[in-house]
Amino acid sequence: MAIETDPFTTEEEEGPSEGEQALREAVDEHGEQLAAALEHTDEFEDLLETVMLVVSTADEDEIEHVIGSLTNLVAAADDLSSDELTRLVAIAREDGDALADALSLLVDLQRDGSLEALLDTARTLSALEVDDDAADGLNRLTAALGEAERTAEPVGPLGFARSLFGRDVRAGLGYMRALLRSLGA
Repeated sequence: MAIETDPFTTEEEEGPSEGEQALREAVDEHGEQLAAALEHTDEFEDLLETVMLVVSTADEDEIEHVIGSLTNLVAAADDLSSDELTRLVAIAREDGDALADALSLLVDLQRDGSLEALLDTARTLSALEVDDDAADGLNRLTAALGEAERTAEPVGPLGFARSLFGRDVRAGLGYMRALLRSLGA
């Protein structure tokens, strides 16, 4: 005699998890709309097969994570109006490859731990007050660093002194003098 078990509960739990309960409530409330939407897409069957493969090889923590993610997705979809949802679907159809590439990039950044560092950098930069002239100056500075890296050659003290009379070096010295004057003000 086989014993039926609910794949969404663990031995430690008495009933369904909070995520499962929220998912069930959302499906109960919007089941007809979900069924109507699913009838219009062939990709849903492929998605179900993929989900079944993933869930069949997942441990309990991973299954709970999937349920929580689905709950969040359903809750987010529940908050969207029909117009917003239609617009999102249109964008996904039109730019599906670009969206998939962007999501793939985000996942890669998350996996290697770079996403949080990138967000921290963005937060820091957004707090800076940079005017257009300063941004242009930073762009010129980074371009000049790249050019110097490509063209730098060894030079002695006399060669350095002779180079001070060159037009580009004088322009750079004038820029440095203006920068130092601004810092001292």
